Amino acid sequence: YAAQRHQDYAKGYLPRVLGNDPTLLELDLQRTHLTDVSLATLADALRLNSVLTSLNLADNYIEHDGGMALAEMLEFNSTLQQLNVGDNDLGPPACLRMIQALRRNDTLDLLNADGNTTLTGEHLNELYCAVKLNTQPRLLKRTVEALRAQDLTQSLRLVDLSYSEEAEDGESLSAYLDDFSAQALADVLRGNRTTEVLKLRNNRIGDEGARQLAWMLEGNTALDEVDLFGNVVGAAGCQAFVEVLTEHNNYL
Repeated sequence: YAAQRHQDYAKGYLPRVLGNDPTLLELDLQRTHLTDVSLATLADALRLNSVLTSLNLADNYIEHDGGMALAEMLEFNSTLQQLNVGDNDLGPPACLRMIQALRRNDTLDLLNADGNTTLTGEHLNELYCAVKLNTQPRLLKRTVEALRAQDLTQSLRLVDLSYSEEAEDGESLSAYLDDFSAQALADVLRGNRTTEVLKLRNNRIGDEGARQLAWMLEGNTALDEVDLFGNVVGAAGCQAFVEVLTEHNNYL
């Protein structure tokens, strides 16, 4: 059965992907004996495909080279939203390459890579966080990537991601940040040496997000101000700041 499905893919689905068939929105290639060689051909076709939104590649024979081909595809493809590569044999280098590719990809928002036995929980967590960032306001992702690169050509001394109902210029935040958003910012600000003011007013950051921001301050000596006015931080989040500022940070 799997061999027959692989033939169907080669003879039918691949030409449709290459031809941008407007009716091919989903492609299920689970358990079709796909290898790195056959996947490389599909990945090349998907670079320019502007129709397919869901691709299931679970339980095949995809290894390092196939994972690398998928990662490179993600840098070019702007349509694919769901990707399943579970139960293959992707290794840590391919996982890292996919994380790097997702920093340039704004459309993939659902990814499954469970069951790749050489990937640890840490690998998967970092990969899934990279995907989840695509579900956040786009301005947050652009800011995170600029902070990650410590891009001195941008105005990063002040980072203002306060929520605004009237944001229409593309440079203001028109969707709420949450605890995950705060964690993403904390991760890139931990070793940052350029940002002095962080404004996150009127969002939906709670105690967990506040804790992540507070713990970030243990390794940050540049921030002078963190503004969380109008969020939903409770006593636990406030206590985290008190503890860090008392024991570890004398700069804020």
